[in-house]
Amino acid sequence: MYALFDMYRVDFDGSVEWLGSIRDYSMALLEIELTAVEAPGDYAIVNRETGERTVLSFGMRCGPPELVQ
Repeated sequence: MYALFDMYRVDFDGSVEWLGSIRDYSMALLEIELTAVEAPGDYAIVNRETGERTVLSFGMRCGPPELVQ
């Protein structure tokens, strides 16, 4: 079995840092949550097969606040 999800940290200037790959979405989410405890900020999980992206923000915002409905 091969890695299906790539994990990234998004910096303030918009650049991204690849954190690694993992096979399971829930494990990717857990890895990012654990990383964000030490380094709050914006993160993304990208599905290699579909290209679908999940953007997560922990404790800090890089841009203006968003309206949540």
